[in-house]
Amino acid sequence: MKKMKILLLFLLFGHCGSAEDYRTIQKSDGGRNFVFSIIKDGDKEIAKFCLVDPEPFYFFSVESDKDMFPDIEKNIQALSKRKNRGQPIAAILADFNHQPKVKKSFSIKYLVNYFGILLFAPPYIKKISILNPDKFSRRFFVETKIEGRDYYGAIVIDTPLTVNSVKILLKNVRNVGDIGIITPILDNFPIKLVSFSEKMPIIIYESEKNHKEYSCIFLAGTNK
Repeated sequence: MKKMKILLLFLLFGHCGSAEDYRTIQKSDGGRNFVFSIIKDGDKEIAKFCLVDPEPFYFFSVESDKDMFPDIEKNIQALSKRKNRGQPIAAILADFNHQPKVKKSFSIKYLVNYFGILLFAPPYIKKISILNPDKFSRRFFVETKIEGRDYYGAIVIDTPLTVNSVKILLKNVRNVGDIGIITPILDNFPIKLVSFSEKMPIIIYESEKNHKEYSCIFLAGTNK
């Protein structure tokens, strides 16, 4: 864990410019469990990228803890105590309550990604739509490796791109590691990143301002 925190600190404070003049403005939760970056080309913001250390996060949803949802933001302290996670230090929230139905694609790549989710995702995630069947998307799930260690992330882009275009973009940004799988995901559900300082939530990013009710949460606490 100490080595991982050192790696994330390096990402947070390292120089992130490139030959393409891409630069990042970065912030993180207090425990450095995720690093959130705003990627700029000169003065123009082109993307937002969040790199996550998966080890300290635990997944909970309306399916596993119905009494804590949909007002999970008010109940994070209670949920953390119930699950013996200590004091909350970071949270990633999403809301799938009002998703429109998505027509699944029959492309091989889409089906491989879809069955990958069925194999490894928590039960609640298996029941909802996450993957984008279109070739162009504004959100992508990213797997990356830094000094032999696997990290996960998501990138939100101002203009819809293909997977290949996202690869090119990330290759021009330093310190994102060796990029592995990049998967298009839907942008029709709200996402929120929260850090905690002395039990007080600090919003790092929210895709929909003032959205109040979420249906699932990845939670990191002082108890690993």
